[in-house]
Amino acid sequence: MPYGHTDDEWAETKHKLRAFLITKARNRSWVSYSQVVAQIGPIQFLPDDHGFHRMLDEVSVEEDEQKRGLLTVIVVHKDGDMRPGPGFFDLAARRGRKVVKTDTDKTWISEMDTVVGYWKDH
Repeated sequence: MPYGHTDDEWAETKHKLRAFLITKARNRSWVSYSQVVAQIGPIQFLPDDHGFHRMLDEVSVEEDEQKRGLLTVIVVHKDGDMRPGPGFFDLAARRGRKVVKTDTDKTWISEMDTVVGYWKDH
C-alpha cells in the first residue's frame, strides 16, 4: 500500500496525473503543484506531500523510459521562481541529465523542449 493508499487508488491517481500533465504539455503550459493536486484523485494530496512527490517521480521515470522526457518538468512553484522544485533537478541528475546547481535553467529549458516537442505531435 503506497503511502497508506491501495494499489488501485495509487494507479488511478497516477493515471489521472499523467493524463493531466500530457494535456498541459500539448498546450505548452506550466502548472503549479497546487493546481495539479486540485485536479487529480481519488487520492487527495497536498502540494508538499511526500507521496505526491513520489508519484511525480514515478510518472517522470516511466515517461523517460519511453524516451518522452521527464513529464513533470511542467510542474512549477506558483510563486517565486516559477520553476520546478529541487526534487525535479535531483531526479534529472539521477536520470543522466547534466544539472549545474548554479544554473538549473539550462536543464529546465532543455527538458521542457523535449517534453513539449514530443507531445505537440502525439
